Amino acid sequence: LVLLIYTLFLIWIIRNILYLIYLWQLKEYRFDRFFVHLKETVQGRNLLFSFNTVAKWLLILVFPFTSISNTLNTFYPLLVILILSMNALKVLVEIKNHTLRIPILTMKSSGIVALSFIFVFILISFPLTNIFLWFLIIDRFIPLFIGYLVFFFSIPTEFYRDRQIMKAMNKLALNKGITVIGITGSYGKSSTKEFTAQILANKFSVAKTKGTNNTPIGIAKTILEDI
Repeated sequence: LVLLIYTLFLIWIIRNILYLIYLWQLKEYRFDRFFVHLKETVQGRNLLFSFNTVAKWLLILVFPFTSISNTLNTFYPLLVILILSMNALKVLVEIKNHTLRIPILTMKSSGIVALSFIFVFILISFPLTNIFLWFLIIDRFIPLFIGYLVFFFSIPTEFYRDRQIMKAMNKLALNKGITVIGITGSYGKSSTKEFTAQILANKFSVAKTKGTNNTPIGIAKTILEDI
């Protein structure tokens, strides 16, 4: 039973860490964009107010009452196991449907993933309270920890980002014959970029950003590596 509980928890927490870092990466590790996502999108509000989230907070809040209620004390572990089972099932469905979201592995995202996994391993190895309550606390605390890591990594990555962008700008300045096409907008940028590159490649030598990597650092890397 203990092995089952740990397995269910790890399936979910690993998925959750990867998804949160994927989301931060999608928002270019910018706190303003991340908060707008939480506030103004359905997916963001689900992170805060979904049944899964609310149920976990309620279970954390009612835990003190397990000491005075035999019924609650009996059903509390079962409720936690039920929540963890539903979470694990959701992960398996995402894997089956190929909808599991994971970050693109860069130096920054890999560092955040590694430190998050180490942090979780330490916490589950040395529980400070009832194991069922402890798993819920870890689950709720992980988003804050990842946010802290994003802030911690922001200082050195900003220096690296500015350096790479400056190098890319200098490279373009030395190659004045290059025609640059910038595609902007809220939606459809990547598809339009792919169409444009496909058409122009019939006559010209074309370099384009990879996938949806259209951030300033992504554009700078394309210039430095592919031109």
